[in-house]
Amino acid sequence: MAVTIKNTKGKVIFTAKKSEYQNDAVYEAHAAGVDLRGADLLRFFAGSRELKGIKLAQANLEDANFQGAVLAEADFSEANLAGANFLRANLQGANLSKANLSWANLMDGNLRGANFERAILTGVEFGAAYLFEANFHLAILAEANLRGCDLRGLDFRGVDFVGADLQGADLRGADLSQASFIGANLRETRLADADFGQANLKEAYLWGADLEEAKNVPPEFPTRFES
Repeated sequence: MAVTIKNTKGKVIFTAKKSEYQNDAVYEAHAAGVDLRGADLLRFFAGSRELKGIKLAQANLEDANFQGAVLAEADFSEANLAGANFLRANLQGANLSKANLSWANLMDGNLRGANFERAILTGVEFGAAYLFEANFHLAILAEANLRGCDLRGLDFRGVDFVGADLQGADLRGADLSQASFIGANLRETRLADADFGQANLKEAYLWGADLEEAKNVPPEFPTRFES
């Protein structure tokens, strides 16, 4: 019986010619240049295969396992990636705009230049991830773990950091304008040249943080917080 890949509405979008299992059918479709937009791939297992540029926009990939996979320049825009495992994955230049990555694992991944604009990143683990040139404009990072991450110069305009853990993160030069830090942990963060224009720092934990060289700090906040 031929292995097929269906979209979330039950329509067949690819019929495999060589593969016996759905996971292999995804690789076959990608090798053939097939656009898998909207594919229903719940708990898909990628392993550490080469899937550079794969097209999975609007796909259902809840609880998928991409550990160690090469996903540079992949299109995951508007995809459901809730609970997905991207441990040590290469997502350089990938498009994850408007994707749902709630409680996903992005630890130790290469996220250079990845686009997370308007993505839902609630509870995501970013530990040791490489985030140079990533875009988080208007993303939701509530309860995310960014502890100790290098976030220098990144675009966090309008981001929801409610309850997020940024302790020890390097935010020098980051654009944090209009971001919400309600209840966020900003202890011992490096904030020189970070722009807090119209940001909400209500109930944020700022002990050990240095806002002295930050820009547009709300006037009700002191520039230094003792640890």
